[in-house]
Amino acid sequence: MPRPIVAIVGRPNVGKSTLFNRILRRRQAVVDDMPGVTRDRLAGETDWAGRRFLLVDTGGLLPDATRGMDASVRKQVEAALELAHVVLFTVDVEVGITSLDEQIARAVRQSGRPVLLTANKSDSENRALAAQDFAGLGFGEPYPVSALHGRGSGDLLDAVVAALPEEKGPERDEEEGIRVAIIGRPNVGKSSLVNRLLGEERMIVDDAPGTTRDAVDSRITIDGQVFTLVDTAGLRRRTRIDTRTEFYSAVRAMQALDRADVAVLMLDASEPFGRQDYRIAGFVHAASKPAILAFNKWDLVGEKETMTAKRMEDSFRAHAIELTHAPALFLSTVSGQRVGRLAGLIRQVYAEARRQWPQSELTAALRAAVDRQPPPSPPRGRQDLRAMVQRGVNPLRFLIVATQPEALPVHYLRYLSRDLRERLGIAHAPLELRLSRPRKRYPAIISETPDRPAREPAS
Repeated sequence: MPRPIVAIVGRPNVGKSTLFNRILRRRQAVVDDMPGVTRDRLAGETDWAGRRFLLVDTGGLLPDATRGMDASVRKQVEAALELAHVVLFTVDVEVGITSLDEQIARAVRQSGRPVLLTANKSDSENRALAAQDFAGLGFGEPYPVSALHGRGSGDLLDAVVAALPEEKGPERDEEEGIRVAIIGRPNVGKSSLVNRLLGEERMIVDDAPGTTRDAVDSRITIDGQVFTLVDTAGLRRRTRIDTRTEFYSAVRAMQALDRADVAVLMLDASEPFGRQDYRIAGFVHAASKPAILAFNKWDLVGEKETMTAKRMEDSFRAHAIELTHAPALFLSTVSGQRVGRLAGLIRQVYAEARRQWPQSELTAALRAAVDRQPPPSPPRGRQDLRAMVQRGVNPLRFLIVATQPEALPVHYLRYLSRDLRERLGIAHAPLELRLSRPRKRYPAIISETPDRPAREPAS
């Protein structure tokens, strides 16, 4: 199920960006006392009480704006309202109800979305009491919060989670087969690839960037395997997403990625790679999807030498280290060169991402990795790595049981990741390692200290 969306809306300078940063628990939005600092939408994924959701911050809403920057902000907010599952209508307790708040209340009410009235800057009991005046806007009891200091944010988030749509389980139509999201910046050939695979002109193909506005599903069977191909709108830099349609398309593309089993990242081999290519690679990594790097327009590359493809691949990976293990394919959707290899590559990375190992094999692999390179000694006591347990597939998640998990340095976890990939035969699938303290059923089987004798297993 795609992540539900929570949109923060309100007039300028009520503290929307501060609330956004508070909920995300990191400083991401620009915060300033000057009205209208936030011009574009900002989005970030977060969680509360076990529910994950996408939080969208918006520019200050000016409902009557018809031209210039204010009109652009209004369109962006309206686009966010179209996508939102829950709306945080934010007001300022210090200032009280304004005519602009009342105008925004009408616009928000027309959206038909569940609304939580957030009375920001309720830094004291007196201001929290004053927040009740906003009940006259017609959205029920307001939630008094101080985004700056965190007061009341827990109660607000409890209400957000309660208002989110019911979370559906991982049920899926088996006839969908392997869901493949084809993602990339505009005009790299995503629709052409789908058409080539389908053998028909089902997608509109044009040289104008952004021809594809929505995510479109196409089902195909290749060598007995069913694939559902999702062609998505090209993702642009946020400064170029200046219309409601393009913002909607970008979010739909990200939701398609969220639902996919495998991501095919399309790149234009005939042009230098840009910041947006690397940004989209980061999206794929954040979604923990097995990925394939499809270098399209290979036929347009000039004189080629033996190492041309290798140098191009290395150049991209140097700036997109998150996708170090994603296999690469150099193809041409126009001529059909190597397009036929894509289906087999998708099946390979999908099967790898869903593989499961016996407990004994995992623990043996961990034992061998630590025997080869013990981790640094902790400041106190001993570091025993006791077992490795598989916790999920696609992405592959493993739990390592350690007596002092907080003392394992990041560089050693990177080593474990590399070594375990080799021993378990994980060439391309995303791999996540997590740490946990031991329970009694995990006796000490490995000692990290090279200059001390290994501890005998507990009976």
